[in-house]
Amino acid sequence: MMNYLCKKTALRVFCAAAMSLFSLCSFAAPKFDQAPYGGLQISFVDVDYGWRSEEEASFTTALGRLGIHASERFAAEVRFGTGVTKDSVGYYNADDDVDLEIKYILGAYGLWHAHLVDLFSVYGLLGVTRAEAEASTSGGSLSEEETGFSSGFGAAFYFTDRVTINIEYISYINSSTFDVDGLSGGLSMFF
Repeated sequence: MMNYLCKKTALRVFCAAAMSLFSLCSFAAPKFDQAPYGGLQISFVDVDYGWRSEEEASFTTALGRLGIHASERFAAEVRFGTGVTKDSVGYYNADDDVDLEIKYILGAYGLWHAHLVDLFSVYGLLGVTRAEAEASTSGGSLSEEETGFSSGFGAAFYFTDRVTINIEYISYINSSTFDVDGLSGGLSMFF
């Protein structure tokens, strides 16, 4: 009798789990009317220090996103991220390499979506980003902050009515001190 109850309970748990998984995989476009969302994004960032460095530095950053779809076509969001990896590059007139890292990236953006089908959209992105990078050698370290105009484009796939997967390219900062560009992929969820 006990074995029968265990099997019946296991079957119920399995059916509940299967129905939950199926509901996650049912493709449906989200309701965009004043829909807030949040998510995480991994970005592969290149930083060009211009005349001061012989090569670009490459980093991986982790970014958090919070935003709201004001309409089906427009969303506004803020992002905050930090470097996950560091890089070393050669420096003009220096004996040793310079270790570089991204301390933070903070930005506010507007996204204009063009929905090609219910479950897929492409978008353009405009905004402002502030970033801090740190350079260190055996002789010490130096931090620089820059703020700049940002632009980019991307694509979003609405996996469910609450979950979105996106990929994008963004030019975070293009300044006299350094240029920051990134290719990102992420996951967002509507609240």
